[in-house]
Amino acid sequence: MDFSISAITDAGIKRRVNQDCVMARTLMTELGRACFAVLCDGMGGLQKGEIASTSVVMALSDWMYRELPQLIRDGLNENALFAQWRSVMEDMNQSILQYGENNDCRIGTTAVALLAIAGSCYLMNIGDSRAYRMDEAGLFRLTEDHSYVADRVRAGELTPEQAEHSPKRNVLTRCVGAKSGCDPDFFVDKLNAPCMYLLCSDGFRHELSNEEMYVTLFQSGDRSPEAIRAAELELIERNKQRGETDNISVITIYVS
Repeated sequence: MDFSISAITDAGIKRRVNQDCVMARTLMTELGRACFAVLCDGMGGLQKGEIASTSVVMALSDWMYRELPQLIRDGLNENALFAQWRSVMEDMNQSILQYGENNDCRIGTTAVALLAIAGSCYLMNIGDSRAYRMDEAGLFRLTEDHSYVADRVRAGELTPEQAEHSPKRNVLTRCVGAKSGCDPDFFVDKLNAPCMYLLCSDGFRHELSNEEMYVTLFQSGDRSPEAIRAAELELIERNKQRGETDNISVITIYVS
């Protein structure tokens, strides 16, 4: 399998500081070509969220270089992989908490990560940044939000439409760094080319429908890196025109 990736982060129309951070790499491994991507959204209501988001991306990037090769040599096992990811996130949660205490501030970040390798796609998320898969059958959301409104939807107290317009839609129930304890979710998806994976912050999706994302990114037909980047920029601009005030970040991975 081969991977074409594009990653964009934009401060948006209101904020002077971009608290999001993204990273995406293609790798050559003993199991063939692979792709690793991370997207973090520093918590907009807190101070210095960019420190939290950048720290988590750097920690997972360091894991990719230091730990992933040995994990592959040992025979890639999802339980071992997820245990390592959990350990990284717990360490970062404690580090960010300590930074906040030392500097008299509260910072935090969401995180969504993807490793596509050897016919499988492994995912981790905490917070309300999301991962989607797009293929000929449509667009499928792969992660669950950790937010107040998502909990209310799961409890049957809000519809998804009501949640998208709720004044509490940005209230997180889990993140990295804002409180003791870090509990990410993990998922496995089967790689079936051709398909496309999309990682995004909430700022990218609030003003877009699933159909818009699917048609613009996947159904256009031209899936070259240049075309994918142009489609991402088109959707970012559409968000801005519709008044999205958050930072806007997206990573797109086309699998062929």
